[in-house]
Amino acid sequence: MPRRALTAGLLMILGLLLAAAPALAFPNISGHWTGAWSCDSLPCKGKKGPMTADFKQKEDGTLTGAATMTGLSESGTGCVLEHSSIIGERAIIGLQCGIYRLSLNGLLENGALRGTFDGGSLGSGMYRIERTGK
Repeated sequence: MPRRALTAGLLMILGLLLAAAPALAFPNISGHWTGAWSCDSLPCKGKKGPMTADFKQKEDGTLTGAATMTGLSESGTGCVLEHSSIIGERAIIGLQCGIYRLSLNGLLENGALRGTFDGGSLGSGMYRIERTGK
């Protein structure tokens, strides 16, 4: 009897894990994204502009790519993706933009990635981008 109970318990756990597998998968955010950003803290408070990003997602869920936040700084806003973490529908992305580092913390929802950015000495604010191409 104990062996059957153990086997039944293991099968139940396996079933639960298999049922949860889709929820554990990384959402694919590869592609070309366009949208906008707006700044709500000094020194960029009141500024806003277009934003684009090109992401390629690896099998482990990490990203490579680049982004542009036009008008955020006078020295240019072309950014290279430094690091990323995709956890469920949450995306945490680190960008190197010339001498500045930006951190994006976003939520993937209904085909859009929206959230906040922190640019350190540039200021912080919000962004929203939608996938417009592969």
